Parts: sequence; C-alpha cells; structure tokens
Amino acid sequence: MTYPNYYGHAADLSKLIDMCHEAGMIVLVDEAHGAFFVLGGAFPPSALSYGADVVVQSAHKTLPAMTMGSYLHLQGGRMDAKRLKTFLTMLQSSSPSYPIMASLDVARAYVEEIKKKEILDGIMKELAELKNEFNRIPQLEVIESELLSNDPLKCVIRSTKGLTGYELKRVLESVEVHPELADEHQVLLIFGLEQKKDIPF
Repeated sequence: MTYPNYYGHAADLSKLIDMCHEAGMIVLVDEAHGAFFVLGGAFPPSALSYGADVVVQSAHKTLPAMTMGSYLHLQGGRMDAKRLKTFLTMLQSSSPSYPIMASLDVARAYVEEIKKKEILDGIMKELAELKNEFNRIPQLEVIESELLSNDPLKCVIRSTKGLTGYELKRVLESVEVHPELADEHQVLLIFGLEQKKDIPF
C-alpha cells in the first residue's frame, strides 16, 4: 500500500494492517514521502509504528540524500529476510554507489540532529505561519483534509477565483514560487525541514 499519498494525506493503517496479518498476509508499505515521519510530533505516524512488515522510503525526496537514495526497513518475522536479500541481489547492481550510501547516512544524521536539538516544534510553527500567510491572500485557500492526517511539509493551495491548478501554477511561477505539481483543481507545494545554522549539513 502507499502511505502517505502525494498530497501528504495519511490514513490510520492500524486496522488494515491488523486485518492483513490476521489473514496471513505480509504488509509492504511504499512510504516514499514519509522518511521523516519518525520525527513524530505533528507528522503522521510512521508505517513501521503501525506494524508494517516491510517499508520503503525515498530519502532523496524530502531529506538531504542524493537522488535514488532510499531506505528499506524490515521488522518482525513475517518476511523472510534471507529471501528478501536474494531478491535484492537479483535486482540491484553489484556495484553500489558509495556516494549515495554515504548521503543516506548524512540524511539519517540530519534527522537525529533535529531530534537532538529539539527544534521540531519551532520548524512546525514557522511552517504553520507560512501557510497562514498564503491563507491571508484573498485569492488563495490552503486545503487540508479533515478526515486524514496531514503532512505539515505539504501545502495544497486552490484558487478562490476559479483558476485551475494549472493556471494557478503559472501565476505562482511568475512570482518565483514553483509548485511541486499542479492538477485540475490545485497546486502542491513541498517544504523542506528547515536547516538551522547550528545543523552542520
């Protein structure tokens, strides 16, 4: 399953994962956009905390890792680790990129540093203020799900004047605001975890 979706909406996976396990199924979650959920706080819970057996995270999407840098997490005994390793050797290169692997360790250290410095609340406050700034523009509206958890690093914006997402994207780009994507109804902005001066990356 995919968790969260591209727009940062995340459902509660606990019951679904329990049902799968009761049926003897192994649960693999594509958590490409949730590598930082382990930080907790305002972020949705990590799929691992819900009990997923295998979780894949694309660290390069939202953490300071090189393109293609990803994590593969395995927990519990439902997935045969030796079998998984066999499949990986069939699909992966026998000459891995050490710069990419090193960047994954940098990304891991980056997350640990945010925890250590206890600056997450400050980052979340600044992101909330930024979204409020968008909401104060009469022509714009920030959209958040009322039924699902919302990733605070994602910001979905719609026009209150009838513009499509594609038209709104062009307007924002004209003032050097470059959305991650646009669809028929809205644009998506993705914020980074703010790099404070005392984080050496």
